Amino acid sequence: MMAFMAKQFTRIIPKIVTEIQASNTPNSSIDSKMVQPKPVTFYYKHFASCHPKPFTGKGGVTAMLEWFDSIEVTFINSECPDELKDR
Repeated sequence: MMAFMAKQFTRIIPKIVTEIQASNTPNSSIDSKMVQPKPVTFYYKHFASCHPKPFTGKGGVTAMLEWFDSIEVTFINSECPDELKDR
């Protein structure tokens, strides 16, 4: 039984590989069918209109953490896209 299965695999695998290679042409590629995201329009003017809290560097760690929180809220309120947020 194992010899029969081995012969079947030997016969069918090259056909499967050929079909897969034939289907990977650029015209039928999955990547070419993907919907491209439309460019995001976002301006600093819109971000600044949300009045982000300026960072002064004074007040120690507590003030810095509060500033981080306020900037995160400003990003959310201004609807700034993730790809434009700098880390």
